[in-house]
Amino acid sequence: MSAFIFYGCENKTETETNYKVLPETNISEIHISTPYNSGNFEYSGLSWYKEYLVLLPQYPFGMGSTSNDGSLFVLKKSMLDEYLANPENHAPLTPDSLKIFAEGLTEYNHRGSGYESIGFIEDNAYFTIEAIDSPTKTYLVKGLIDSVNMQITLDASTLTQIPLQTDINNIGYETIAINGDKIIVVNEANGLNLLSNPKVFVYDKNLNLLDTLSIPHVEYRITDATYVNNDKFYAINYFYTGDRTSLNPAEDSVAIKFGISNSQSSYSGIERILSFKIEENKIIFSGENPIYWHVEKNNGKNWEGIAQYGDKGFFIITDTFPTTILSFVSAR
Repeated sequence: MSAFIFYGCENKTETETNYKVLPETNISEIHISTPYNSGNFEYSGLSWYKEYLVLLPQYPFGMGSTSNDGSLFVLKKSMLDEYLANPENHAPLTPDSLKIFAEGLTEYNHRGSGYESIGFIEDNAYFTIEAIDSPTKTYLVKGLIDSVNMQITLDASTLTQIPLQTDINNIGYETIAINGDKIIVVNEANGLNLLSNPKVFVYDKNLNLLDTLSIPHVEYRITDATYVNNDKFYAINYFYTGDRTSLNPAEDSVAIKFGISNSQSSYSGIERILSFKIEENKIIFSGENPIYWHVEKNNGKNWEGIAQYGDKGFFIITDTFPTTILSFVSAR
């Protein structure tokens, strides 16, 4: 079905455009207990480690802290299974702690935008760290997991700066997509007016740069991605209108190609999941329609983390705006 959708002055474009209207999927909150549901945690990423869903706070060591000891948080898959089987009568979930030690990285533990994404290969943990210098820089770092004591020890000697593509304050690499034994890092901003040839960087387990892959122009921000499965992965695509000046978005290429949902056509931002495929030396859209959910006008949420839940759907999580919200999004 197609419809003429008009975006007003607060929206993506100010012209009338014939976009296909796409259905909206179900989204439901998974309640987590106090204090883990506080917006102060500013969760910035989600990822699976074995049977644990790992919640990455943006400041694992505490904002402004000089400590090298911090915490991530984990929810067992079995707990999430039980919750989704009976959400109406389930008590809020209480995460366990996953300790993290970062000797030698103190200068990165409490500055700028902190820890932005996470991924795992066996018992190795990988993080991107964003540091708001001039320009904003992003680093990859590797850690080793002690699964018996549930702790991660980062290796400061592995700290690797990711090549810059943009010079925008507080914009860097917020996304890790693990592909087997490779780490793919995706820039937050890949819009037509910002980059002529956007690309991602591919590293091996020891953080040696292996390759670069082209990626389609995507307006707004890419804030996190799932693991790669059969050369396909999913990513959060988010737009906050306060970023309009810095991101300078062109017309929404995803809406042009695939369409947009009813509620998000009249919403000033964007909240959706995109599907990508790795093909030879490039990343392309997989051909699947974006996944949209219902959004109340002027009631947007900053989704910063995503993890796939088999073929059933996705877990997504916000940072501090409007508060901490962990939700389940049905696949279709």
